[in-house]
Amino acid sequence: MADVVYIDEEDGKKRVMNNGKFYAKLLTKFRDETNLNDLVAFSEAQDWEKAQAAAQAKGTSVANYHEWSQVLKDLNESGVKSTGSFSGDKAKLQEVESAVKEFVAKVQKEQSAQQQQEPKKVEESTKTDREQQIKATVANATSSVVMADYMKYYHLLG
Repeated sequence: MADVVYIDEEDGKKRVMNNGKFYAKLLTKFRDETNLNDLVAFSEAQDWEKAQAAAQAKGTSVANYHEWSQVLKDLNESGVKSTGSFSGDKAKLQEVESAVKEFVAKVQKEQSAQQQQEPKKVEESTKTDREQQIKATVANATSSVVMADYMKYYHLLG
């Protein structure tokens, strides 16, 4: 076991109270339940997302490590921790996507309501403007009549 580059035998034994037989049993079980060829290939290619997906897939059959690595990447970008299993991560990502869709729908609904209120505000403003215009026209007409009458009386008296 000491020849394998990826295994720290000393640290591994410490984690199992220096029980070498138990540690060997754990390593054998990991080897049997994990597709080590994929794990090693991804590690050598330094494709760490796929390597993580392959390592986490122990005991499960995930034919598409690329899909899981994408799920892990999306979860990471969303600030959500991996559940440690492909099905759990996929379900968690669906929850996140659902929450995002609900949020977007809520924002769109609010914007729609706000846009529906805009024409009412414009209509109210236009109505107020029309009223002001009518008042100004009446005031102008009244002042013109008053001025005309004044001029008429001024000339008659003068």
